[in-house]
Amino acid sequence: MYAKRTLFYSGESWGCGVENWGSYDAEDSGGRHTPRKGNWLPRAAKMSERIKGRVRTETPGPATIKEMERIGRTVRERRGNGMKKQWLILMAVLWMAGCQAAEGPVTDRTSAAAETEEEMQGETAPAAPPEEREITAEAKACCGTYFQAGNYERQLEVLPGERLHRNRLMVMLKEVENGDWQSAILDTYTLDYDPGTPVYTMEGQDGAGSELKVTFLENGAIQAELIQAGEDGALDAGQVNGTYYPTDSLFCPELLTRLVNAADTNGLTKAELKILRNQYYAILGRGFDSPELSAYFEQQPWYRKTVSPEDFSEERLSGLFRRNIAFLKEQEDMKEDEDAAAYKETWEGLPETPYQSLLPDSGEIWVTFSADAERAEDRGIYYEVPGEIALPVTMTGEEYEQVMEQGKTVILTLDALNGKQAVAARSDNPNYGDCMLTALEEGEAGNGEPDYYFLSYELDKGSYSLWHNSADTLFCPVYKGPVCVLKGAEEEYGNYFTMDGNRSAQVPGVFRRIRYEAEDAGNTSDYSGNKPVFDEKGYLKALYYFGD
Repeated sequence: MYAKRTLFYSGESWGCGVENWGSYDAEDSGGRHTPRKGNWLPRAAKMSERIKGRVRTETPGPATIKEMERIGRTVRERRGNGMKKQWLILMAVLWMAGCQAAEGPVTDRTSAAAETEEEMQGETAPAAPPEEREITAEAKACCGTYFQAGNYERQLEVLPGERLHRNRLMVMLKEVENGDWQSAILDTYTLDYDPGTPVYTMEGQDGAGSELKVTFLENGAIQAELIQAGEDGALDAGQVNGTYYPTDSLFCPELLTRLVNAADTNGLTKAELKILRNQYYAILGRGFDSPELSAYFEQQPWYRKTVSPEDFSEERLSGLFRRNIAFLKEQEDMKEDEDAAAYKETWEGLPETPYQSLLPDSGEIWVTFSADAERAEDRGIYYEVPGEIALPVTMTGEEYEQVMEQGKTVILTLDALNGKQAVAARSDNPNYGDCMLTALEEGEAGNGEPDYYFLSYELDKGSYSLWHNSADTLFCPVYKGPVCVLKGAEEEYGNYFTMDGNRSAQVPGVFRRIRYEAEDAGNTSDYSGNKPVFDEKGYLKALYYFGD
């Protein structure tokens, strides 16, 4: 059945301060708002190789703590069932081997066991598809998030395939509720991508018999058509059918999934701020009374006017959208174009940061730096403060095969700054983790107790990250030195994004504007997070923490 799998939850306030922004007209002012909250546990969303079915993979895949615990139990149960099956097969083989030993060695496949195996497999079983461990540039270019023209809440997410079939793309049909990251996966499909084949008809993996036809268009969009709704008819062709455009085609697309702050807006003109603010309405199909705004959005290929300004309901705006709309309106009222031009000129003259080349394009990055004003250097439009950067400890696909499939060991680096390493081996207790690490001492394995870790497959990278317990990623320090933080950057707990927030509050672990003022001298509550936002030169614009 096509039951939605909601991976975010909302509920009462978590005690965050509420700031009343009032209610405004969409085109000229901010919007009304209501408190919401979400919980994001990234590892629950990236266990697709360990739990088959409707489980999210790459994109921020939210789940409650209870959901995480349920998934963990499912993993252990399935692993336990698999071990029971293997044990029964082993016992049967040993029993048969004992019987055969009394009669003499088996020299051909005429035994009853061999005949039974052939009957089970069938002589006409299809050949296994060839392995494709590297994703092609053409297939990778198709990957990303697409939203339906006129309805941002309906989306397609295209992801690389699993480790051995990277070009077998996964296509998820999603419903994004209220503009939040709160996603319900309606069905999941797969296709073997071929650059010369733009059209694919795929059967849904939910077992209800839905069929979806997608066409990759030359302009980078995807045309979707629901061929078969499925047994229960939960999918509606009228809602699914349409043209889906990549979110990258939007203005500042990253600001649809996180908070806007002054570090984002300092270089924007009044006109750009107004466009960005009203884009939150345009992606939901709202029309505009302003001829200027109408002219701009009607030129965008993704825009479809589906509702008049007077009929548009503000309830369709998420808490995140409302916070951003209100903040952008404030910035629009106070900014001057001359200031934006001066800021751009100054930024263009900045050098790349010393750690820029170490930063990956996606995934977690642990960043921590001092909050002590006495340790910060004011460099004009940014601060330079001592800090550290760490990246997840990972296994490549080849290392995974050696450890998990061949039972061998590999050496992983745990700290690139001091050279600390560990021997990774397959776990001796799958209830504790998939693999275990034993620290190396002077090039040899130590005698201490091993640490156990689970492995999560990263679809976008084709590698496995190590984590333990409640989605705690194992990080490897790669840099220690000055961290460059743009003025206006903010720190916030990601689960509060959709809630109304008091931007004047300075509460560690909840929300803080990153600042270095007189009252911050001696502050020992360092700034930290696992989801930083850097610009292309490596200057920090925002710092978020996602987890339980």
